[in-house]
Amino acid sequence: MKALVTGGAGFIGSHLAEHLLAEGHFVTVLDDLSTGRYENLAHLMDHPRMRFELGSVLDHEAVERAMEGADSVFHLAAAVGVELVVERPLEGIATNVRGSEIVMEHANLHRARVLVTSTSEIYGKNSSDSLSEDDDRILGSPLKSRWSYSEAGAGHLQGACADRVRARGEPGRHHRQARRVRTRGPHGHVNARTRVDDAEAPTLPTRTAE
Repeated sequence: MKALVTGGAGFIGSHLAEHLLAEGHFVTVLDDLSTGRYENLAHLMDHPRMRFELGSVLDHEAVERAMEGADSVFHLAAAVGVELVVERPLEGIATNVRGSEIVMEHANLHRARVLVTSTSEIYGKNSSDSLSEDDDRILGSPLKSRWSYSEAGAGHLQGACADRVRARGEPGRHHRQARRVRTRGPHGHVNARTRVDDAEAPTLPTRTAE
């Protein structure tokens, strides 16, 4: 497999890149290092099957360069975290929505399979112990910018994914979504509120679709 990992210098992306290389795959990482860290990938930079592209998912040319030769895309690049999105909501929406559209546009051109990561924030304030994609969403006041993050994940991103499926004409075969819930572990961002250095890293998939 020749995989592109967007946001590959981040917490989960760097672990995924490491895992894919260990499995014998070729990996290209696209990251603008706005929230990811070069240090997360430093030990992989000399690997013969690893390529790093510094750039944003909002940059068509950077995405096209990174997409070259890829047959699978793990789209993890995003404005991550409620606090960041609340502080810079327009920037977050642009990255999460338009950035995803651009990645999927180029994935279509290259006939690549795509795994899109999303957020559990799309479920809103639903307190159920077991959530389904068919459940009703329970959102807070429209005066709170936090819920724009939820809407970007549920509405706009879902629409971009649906457009990709229609463009391919093969529903479900080349596109998957995964929603992350309270992920933490090594390479995660450490701040005053949450320490993640000593947590366990997640188990990561090697396939995007059947």
